[in-house]
Amino acid sequence: MDFIEKLRKKPKPVKKTILYVTSFILFAIIILFWVSTLSYRFTARSDREKNNSLQEELRPLSIFKENISRAYSEVSKGLGSITEDIQTGIEEESEKKEETQNSDDGMNE
Repeated sequence: MDFIEKLRKKPKPVKKTILYVTSFILFAIIILFWVSTLSYRFTARSDREKNNSLQEELRPLSIFKENISRAYSEVSKGLGSITEDIQTGIEEESEKKEETQNSDDGMNE
């Protein structure tokens, strides 16, 4: 707090000089940090690109494959239930025919 009070008492040109010097130092630290991480970024990116480039290229195909397999399984389920319903209907019809034939045969005797 004592530093801030001393800074407030200084003339305006000195305050501006301190502001510019402090800003320049902070800017230089940020730039140095950024430059030091550039090599890491580019190395990591090129390695990632090498490893994932094929996966990235094939990604639309894998999504398409998943959609096709999902659609096929849904259609298979739907057809399975339809064939079960048809078989049940055929069995019921054949039972009804047998019952009517048996009842007709019982009346004819």
